[in-house]
Amino acid sequence: GKVVRIKAALSIPVISNGNVRCEEDVLKNQALTNADGIMSAEGILDDPAIFRAAALAAGSEHEHGSQEDKQQSLKKSLAPDIYKQYRKLTKTMRAIEALAAKEKASHSADQTQKLARRTDVARSLEILRQQHPILQ
Repeated sequence: GKVVRIKAALSIPVISNGNVRCEEDVLKNQALTNADGIMSAEGILDDPAIFRAAALAAGSEHEHGSQEDKQQSLKKSLAPDIYKQYRKLTKTMRAIEALAAKEKASHSADQTQKLARRTDVARSLEILRQQHPILQ
């Protein structure tokens, strides 16, 4: 692909990016592009250990039960609307927690309003987890 050609033409490090949502995506991207690094945006929020397999790939056996396997299992086990609701709530909670970690003085009115939803979002997630034990 393009990244392979760019990498061959340059003497500086090349970073690959795009559709990196799980450990398997990191490994495939690395194998296909031979890039010096790989970026992940939302994937790393869903799975902070997304790069673990790539780090272990140099001789260690890949662990079973990757984030992608878990997401696929949830997708198959839950009704589409429940799965979508769960993903949306977890994404919202991550955003709220990131805001909460920032200094309060730097919060805009919109951010303060989002922070005020923290209890409601946490309660909704807990109810969803109680109704669907696979989300535990």
